Amino acid sequence: MRELTSALVLGGGGFIGRWLVRSLLARGAQVTVISRSGADEPGAEWHTADLRSVEIAPIVVARRIDTVFDLAGSADAPGSIHAPLSDLDSNGGQTVRVLEALRHVPTPPLYVYGSSAAVYGRVAHLPIAEDDPVAPLSPYAVSKLAAEQYLSLYRRVHGQPGIALRFFSVYGPGQRKQAIFDLLRQAQEPGPELHVRAPADVTRDFIFVRDVVEAAVDVAERAPGHGEVYNVASGVETSMEDLAAGILAASKAHKNVSFGAELRPGDPHRYVGATRRIAALGVRLETPLADGLAQTAAWLHANRGTPAADAATPPRHTGARMRPARIREVTRNRW
Repeated sequence: MRELTSALVLGGGGFIGRWLVRSLLARGAQVTVISRSGADEPGAEWHTADLRSVEIAPIVVARRIDTVFDLAGSADAPGSIHAPLSDLDSNGGQTVRVLEALRHVPTPPLYVYGSSAAVYGRVAHLPIAEDDPVAPLSPYAVSKLAAEQYLSLYRRVHGQPGIALRFFSVYGPGQRKQAIFDLLRQAQEPGPELHVRAPADVTRDFIFVRDVVEAAVDVAERAPGHGEVYNVASGVETSMEDLAAGILAASKAHKNVSFGAELRPGDPHRYVGATRRIAALGVRLETPLADGLAQTAAWLHANRGTPAADAATPPRHTGARMRPARIREVTRNRW
């Protein structure tokens, strides 16, 4: 098992990044952060800067960094259709800059790249495995896939250790966008209707953010680091119809539910990830959706009226994983 004692988190001021920083600190690791966000975290060394203007190699050497988590870049798949060059620079281009810096370090650290399940695009069967064919539906997905390929190339050519984590639909306290946040906000506001933008039969694999960051660290410690990719998924397929019911239950709200007629450009219809590869490393994402929605609804209710920059900070936690009494492994996959 690889020992993780000193980590560099790129994009540590973002939603997943803040959870990761706190998880690493709770595990006793030394943590250095580079982020465009000025938010600080007690115990971490924080650099507020754009990655394009920072020399990473000296920081890696001075802090004896053994693991670099890259969660920086753009995460706007529909928006990338209208701004593909900007998206490419924020994702694929940024990855090359980081890899170029790391390959000049005497002892290169493990590079952990935060990729996306969007690389799969439209799929022929479910659940989706890491070695299934990929067919990206947006420039964002193409740039994420390109970054994975650069990671693999730098492993083969320069011996740079690395892994890519394909996140499915991450949600939880601190998130101020995406479907679950929007729906919980609707549910907690006055009005008779909860409107889901996607059709009722659209499905996703929702994963609670605490599980995600714990899995990211566990995989970093246990994976070979030969440029391989891992799904970070629950393995549970949830329809928008079932999600809406869960949102109302978590919010203790009673509303009529309406659904959109079509998907946004760049969005797939059905998604659920295979978890065999991370399970082989002893990694499991265990928070049932109902529990995660309840925690997220409680956070949103407590932060109602709080400025977004402050409310985006996740609640503190010990870093220890909460084990539910019964692990939910049921999937509604009727493919």
